[in-house]
Amino acid sequence: MQNLGIIAALKDEVKNILENPFFNWQEIKPNVFHSLQYKLYLVITGVGKANAVYGLSKIIDKVPRIFILGTSGGLNAEKIGALYLSLEFVEHDMDASGLGFPKGVTPFDDIKDVVISNYSRQTVTQIKNICQKLNLALNFGRTISGDQFLANPVLSTQKRTAFEAQLVDMESAAIAKICKKEGKKVLALRYIADNANHDSCISWTENVQTSSEIFNQILEGLCVKS
Repeated sequence: MQNLGIIAALKDEVKNILENPFFNWQEIKPNVFHSLQYKLYLVITGVGKANAVYGLSKIIDKVPRIFILGTSGGLNAEKIGALYLSLEFVEHDMDASGLGFPKGVTPFDDIKDVVISNYSRQTVTQIKNICQKLNLALNFGRTISGDQFLANPVLSTQKRTAFEAQLVDMESAAIAKICKKEGKKVLALRYIADNANHDSCISWTENVQTSSEIFNQILEGLCVKS
């Protein structure tokens, strides 16, 4: 098994993983954990793009693959409680269109595409097989990320249409961007814990515990398979 880095914004999103003796975690720095049993590193980054990439910087030299875990908002008809594997990411709050750049593209950057993607097909296959064995329905969707909490239905619809996206969070695209620059494989497993257009905080609180156990089971499966 190659070293694998786990990234989560909040501790509650991976609470069951950290409490699982199967992994035998050791905290090597504040909010940075290393499994003494498997080739795993886990970082709790905090919310937002800057915190996400700062957290990533603590383990990126140790791992060739990054696995982002956490909750997301659905941008359309995505059901609360649905599990999504995201392979494509967009920075929805990057807007230099006034300079002639497409929305989502950073001016003068070496990444010219709106959509950021650099994933391992082998890992995707492993996750699909694990979910099938666990009787978990696995969906696929594009994630948009930005330092903006989308609670306005009109704005949510505009973002969904502009970027052809299904999910929204505040970290994944920034992590994916750095991973692509550094040649690291990256994907995200996201649990729809709220709708991006209403009742977001209430729904997240009610659903995060369920998502934490699902992530725990899938990560166990990856370790056993590898």
